[in-house]
Amino acid sequence: MAVKFGVIGASGFAYNRSLPAFITADHFHLEAIMSRKSENIEKAAQKFHLPPQKCYGDVEALLNDDDVQAVVISTPVATHFELAKKAIKSGKHVLCEKPLCKTAREAEQLVDLADKEKIKLGVAFHLRFHVLHQQAKELVGEGRFGRVNLIRMQNHMNYPVIDGAWRQDPALSGGGGPSMDVGSHHIDLMCYLTGSDVVEITAVAANQVYHYKVEDIALILLKFANGTAGMIDLSWNTPNRLNMFEIYGSRATLYCEKTVGPFKDPYGRLLENESVTELTPDYLDTYMLEAEAFARWIEFDEPFLIPGSEGLKNNRLLEKVNESIRLQKTVKI
Repeated sequence: MAVKFGVIGASGFAYNRSLPAFITADHFHLEAIMSRKSENIEKAAQKFHLPPQKCYGDVEALLNDDDVQAVVISTPVATHFELAKKAIKSGKHVLCEKPLCKTAREAEQLVDLADKEKIKLGVAFHLRFHVLHQQAKELVGEGRFGRVNLIRMQNHMNYPVIDGAWRQDPALSGGGGPSMDVGSHHIDLMCYLTGSDVVEITAVAANQVYHYKVEDIALILLKFANGTAGMIDLSWNTPNRLNMFEIYGSRATLYCEKTVGPFKDPYGRLLENESVTELTPDYLDTYMLEAEAFARWIEFDEPFLIPGSEGLKNNRLLEKVNESIRLQKTVKI
């Protein structure tokens, strides 16, 4: 049986990116949608073939729908805490977009509440599910890299000034631009790949092209307890990119491209001594894989890669990123 989901915030990102993939998952059934604007409701209802009685203009109405078993929260970061809290108290399982909350304190309260209410709380760090990231995780676990010295990730895109764009408003985004938004993905992915704790963070941010109230470029350096170094470069001012993902080890090096962003043709090369192995896996949509995994967590109690505790850890690290940017110095954890 498929799990019946309601989507809170069925416009923008959900309408264009995540929801079209979610509905292709075997155990995900779109039961209802919610948006504050009637025009967004009408568009989503038409696109996803929902009857009017399953299209809501306020959150409480969707949460009172007894047919809805779980919700996806796809709204500005500043709204995540209150929406997720209401959903949990209504007995709905929650898959929340990243980052989980604006602050670590909010995230901690949600994790505690979900545990108390026996509700499954997941965070939408879909990059963990990418086929090349999964291969990289297996290679690290097998020891193929030897000592992992450096992991480098990129997330570049062009995001010009748009009137009303919440990601460009620090009051809604959680306080940052790419450092808080896509940066949260890469911090999470590095923690997943290394299996180690971050002990130091150094971050810088600036506005080079677009002078909105958040940065348009950021660099984050991580030091892990196991000695691995992490380097994340991010921008919202770069229209031409391949978004490289690299692992440098004492015995092997992995070069990948197009594992992040709207690409469906990822490519990788594993260099080991004199040999080069081409990695050209069949593409599987990461949003679909994420939705399927979360639904199976609910339906069959199969472990989910990103429970709320991982979102809490991520929020704590994001606060240290913001602290490093603000104080212009390395922050120890």
